[in-house]
Amino acid sequence: DTIVSKIEEQQNETYSELFDYLKTEDEIERKKLELVAHKTTLLPINCESHNLQKEFKVNDLVSVSKREAEGPTKEGGVGRVITKHADGTYDVKFHVSARTERKIEKKYIRMYDMLDQTACIGEHFAIASESAGVIKEDFVSLSADLGSTCAVERTDTFVRRSMRCPGREQLRRPTVVDLFKRLNRNDERLKVLRLKNYLEADTNSLVLTELFKILSRKTSIVQVLYAHNLEYGMDDQTLQKLTNMLKVNENIWALNVGENFQVTRRGWEGFAEDLEDTHITHLYAGSESSVHGELKVRMRDTIRENRKKHDLHIDPNNLDVILQIGQMWWNPKNAKSLQPYIQSDIVN
Repeated sequence: DTIVSKIEEQQNETYSELFDYLKTEDEIERKKLELVAHKTTLLPINCESHNLQKEFKVNDLVSVSKREAEGPTKEGGVGRVITKHADGTYDVKFHVSARTERKIEKKYIRMYDMLDQTACIGEHFAIASESAGVIKEDFVSLSADLGSTCAVERTDTFVRRSMRCPGREQLRRPTVVDLFKRLNRNDERLKVLRLKNYLEADTNSLVLTELFKILSRKTSIVQVLYAHNLEYGMDDQTLQKLTNMLKVNENIWALNVGENFQVTRRGWEGFAEDLEDTHITHLYAGSESSVHGELKVRMRDTIRENRKKHDLHIDPNNLDVILQIGQMWWNPKNAKSLQPYIQSDIVN
């Protein structure tokens, strides 16, 4: 009990320091985030007492242990239960990587709690840093492999590690500042937003994260987003943030997110799975080497089905936007219902 109390007390101090810092967003530019990292020893504890949960429910936040078996290593991590199977296994979608792992046995799953250092520190840092735009760097892991030893850590000493935030200088680039200002005042010229007109080729994920936060407003003027060729900034995690924004912003119905080669096949599969929760009806995604075959067919089927959700892509009153669109798998201006209006517009 004494050891557990010490762990909780020290963790609470760490969280307090972290969240107090993140609340002062105006100081992010001049402050360095410091966390307390622990040199640890492991104290075995009874596995049954560590995980008293008899079963998990859909949407439970859980920690999944790393497993090594035949085939690729299962990395585990922190995520939410999305499916409970009749055979007692679970599907979990992980928070940071956005990947989904299916049919996980219960013995590898724990509820997310204060005693699980793997889940607790890592997850709190991921959530907090994501909300404040802080990039994790040189972070000292506080965890042991709880999957095999089911252990809790005892703290003996402390070390200080500074947390730098590389890349924030890109947020001060004149073109980035200009873009954000235009978006915040709903500039009519941004109904079709081509990011290459504002962002450099080396734009990092921090800038894209801030951009997606602005676009998450339901009042955003943007209808069409070109986010292709962002090789440095667009990876699996950033793609998930883009997808989360699209779930909230129902005004964006056309998207080009192609030729982003850091996104893995697994990242595109997660994107395809979430596409049905967006209003995207016209799309170009991935490249011929990453999005092809069944995955491409699935995306195309989904955006066809999404066309039942709205008529922005066939509304004659929206021709000023539709006629600007190209570089999609299907071009909305080819819709038969629009041809009389397009011909009339050309004549006039």
